[in-house]
Amino acid sequence: MPRFVVPRLAGCWRKFPSCRGKGPLDQGLEVIAEGLDTLKNMAHDMNEELDRQVPLMDEIDTKLLSRRNFCIDIVLLIIILGIAAYLYNVLKK
Repeated sequence: MPRFVVPRLAGCWRKFPSCRGKGPLDQGLEVIAEGLDTLKNMAHDMNEELDRQVPLMDEIDTKLLSRRNFCIDIVLLIIILGIAAYLYNVLKK
């Protein structure tokens, strides 16, 4: 029957005191669990930051939309004035 070799974690004794007295597989799982806890906390912090920034992004989007509508209104006004000037010149003759 083949024997499985589990790699030793050289820094486990120094970095993670909770690893002492456990087998190499348990030590590895403990390191993975601590890494996953760190990732979970980071994801939670990122989610909170996104929740804070959503209203800011909505406000920026609203301002951009109002500016875009203003530009469209100006362009349409210029077109209407151009048509009015053309009709004035045609009807003046």
